[in-house]
Amino acid sequence: MAHIDYYELLQVDPRASDEVIHKAYRVLAARYHPDAAGRGDESRMRLLNEAYYVLSDPARRAQYDRRRAIGLVQLFYEEGLVGLTRRWLRHEGLGR
Repeated sequence: MAHIDYYELLQVDPRASDEVIHKAYRVLAARYHPDAAGRGDESRMRLLNEAYYVLSDPARRAQYDRRRAIGLVQLFYEEGLVGLTRRWLRHEGLGR
């Protein structure tokens, strides 16, 4: 299974404050809650809950940030700068 970046999932910057993370979670939870008329997405809601659970607690967030940084370094060694640039361009909708 591919790694899911909790910051990307909640659509916030990794330096976002707790308040910004909370607001982003609330907006997305309202959109994807299974009870939302015609828009509910139970699997997406589970991921949002998991992301918020981790990022809303300072200790869990710090641990996640450390693991995330190690993962980015490992990804750099595996894919190199060109691979990371291509991944970023695809993420931004600019690449294939």
